[in-house]
Amino acid sequence: MRLNRTSFIVAGIVFFAVVGFWYASYILDNDKKGAVNITESNKGYNITEVLTEETSEEETEIKVYITGEVKNPGVYSAKIGNRVEDVVNMASGFTEEADKESVNMARHIKDAEHIIIKNINDGSSNVSDKENDGENIMIDINTADADELEKLNGIGDSLSEDIINYRNANGGFKKIEDIKNVSGIGESKFEKIKNNIKVS
Repeated sequence: MRLNRTSFIVAGIVFFAVVGFWYASYILDNDKKGAVNITESNKGYNITEVLTEETSEEETEIKVYITGEVKNPGVYSAKIGNRVEDVVNMASGFTEEADKESVNMARHIKDAEHIIIKNINDGSSNVSDKENDGENIMIDINTADADELEKLNGIGDSLSEDIINYRNANGGFKKIEDIKNVSGIGESKFEKIKNNIKVS
């Protein structure tokens, strides 16, 4: 009888030892899995941060084409917020023949823009001398900046920007009538400005 009781006690101890060992192993295994998941989650977060930073840098870079009287014409990488002056400096500055007075160096540049620096001796500039209070001005709509376009009758800030955007997106105007393709410039407005615009 005593032997049976002793055997029962020993069996109970062995049972609880096995159960305890299994439970401890289960808890330890879950803790390891949790640590791995946290680590993987953190790694994913870091990768996302790096990708976001790289994407942001790409989005702020624009391309600008500058030709004419600069020492090194070509396509340059610039940043949003840069001005014409910055692109001229990238192109190593003006040549001695550059018509510097016709360039608005403070103007902000845009992606895919074509900046043309005129020759001081070529006899043509974006805007001719004003006569009779501006009635006889002649503006090249393929090269004029926003300030110059706004000298045309009925062209304000918004329309001047629309003209430049259309010009950049379509490779310039082939004839003066093409300006009617710009939203906001219909036949009546074209009639008011057609004698004051040209294309190069």
